[in-house]
Amino acid sequence: MKHSGELCFIDSSGNMDRENCRVFLLLTHSCAGGLPGHSPLPTIAQGLEQLKQVVGEKGFAGRGHEGPQLVITDDCRAERGALRKAFPKATLLLCSFHLLQAVWRWLWSKESGVTHGDRPALFAIVKEMLYCQEIGSVDRLYSEARGHPVAARLVFNADNYEKFLRYLDRLYARRECWALSYRGSFLTRGNNTNNFAEAAMRVLKDKILQRTKAFNLPQLFDLLTSRLETYYEARIVDVALGRWESFQRAKFLPQDGNIAALHIQQIEDKKFVVKGSTQTYDVDMDLELCSCPAGQTGAPCKHQAAVMNSYSCLSLFSTDKPRDESRADETDIGRCIDRTSPALQKVTGDRPQEDIASDDVSLVDNMMEEIKSRCQDPHFTAGLLAMAKQYNVLRSNPSKLLSAFHSFGKSGSLTSKRAAILRRAARRQGPMIDCQPTAVARRKSGAGSRRRLFSGRPVKQQFKFGSGVEHQTFKKTL
Repeated sequence: MKHSGELCFIDSSGNMDRENCRVFLLLTHSCAGGLPGHSPLPTIAQGLEQLKQVVGEKGFAGRGHEGPQLVITDDCRAERGALRKAFPKATLLLCSFHLLQAVWRWLWSKESGVTHGDRPALFAIVKEMLYCQEIGSVDRLYSEARGHPVAARLVFNADNYEKFLRYLDRLYARRECWALSYRGSFLTRGNNTNNFAEAAMRVLKDKILQRTKAFNLPQLFDLLTSRLETYYEARIVDVALGRWESFQRAKFLPQDGNIAALHIQQIEDKKFVVKGSTQTYDVDMDLELCSCPAGQTGAPCKHQAAVMNSYSCLSLFSTDKPRDESRADETDIGRCIDRTSPALQKVTGDRPQEDIASDDVSLVDNMMEEIKSRCQDPHFTAGLLAMAKQYNVLRSNPSKLLSAFHSFGKSGSLTSKRAAILRRAARRQGPMIDCQPTAVARRKSGAGSRRRLFSGRPVKQQFKFGSGVEHQTFKKTL
């Protein structure tokens, strides 16, 4: 995929089997979600070297062993050290969320010595440095932080806030990794956090493992190489055929902001000038970039959306266009898509038809003769009649008929395979994978357990008594 050469995410998690082995996911961003592509540094480095041998020179969008241009990680020394060794030309960035989380945990720890009332003010200093838009603002805010009234005063112990200033000095020395103002020249596509990796870990634990620990490492490896691959294949097929919800497309299809077509001027084939309320913006649909603050890193913006709507220009974000269907057709996963689907008829309709060999014709004739001969067998009569009736239903729809021919005698479609795998996984027995303690603490329900909560809107169950009044305790817990 093209995105794998620009930006990748890496994250790890444990507690998935009885031996507590760590599972690392290396993903890239896409409209289908994140796609895969004790933790000592040598172990991770060896795994990345083996990954480079597997993907070969065509991996990472043709970059091969050089790896992606950008990698977003949390602040793990082992991961970052292994990535520097495996991909020395890649730029390593820190996840914004994990950085703020680490700062808040440090302020809350006894080691910091910061009092309860001063923590929000000191946390706001780092947060403002993170989200400022100009590089010079980071230096200015750092200088102001050293003279901040809260950071400068001494409370209880003279070393308390000296520890914070030393902690701030260490963060400032690594500002190129986490400050968003330093990412203006990077194609992050609007990704500054590790959310894709976090979502992929939830998919792995909830949908693949069903929150049940694997018995041992071989079983965990089998689940990762079979069920996880099938799940992502189905996700790619769903996106290629347009079978995904509107809320999933919201991030990749921004609103055009009511920009009229007369405010858009085409300079070249894929280059435009969009007039805003206060200034004009340059849009390059070939590079999928815009000169606005959001679009200069490759993220979706309203100016690119306006050009797409006015000039029917395809880009990375036009996920429901034929170009993306052809992209899926060109990838390896394209073999799983039904070629007779209406979504791909425009892609495959102009291909020259191959002559059918005489051996193939005789093979079909022999099959038809054998079917006729089995009509006299009472064991086959009911089955042949059912097949004939189904043929009459499908004969008016050539695409469905052809799909039935291709799937004859097979276990079923990719969707049914995925459903069968998930049903088998639901019946798995074993120790449960616990939820994170912070996730349990954030729950608003007044009762419950430490097990995971199913996603989606909860079903409203009613317990009625003699008066027909709903049970108030249950209503409160929902």
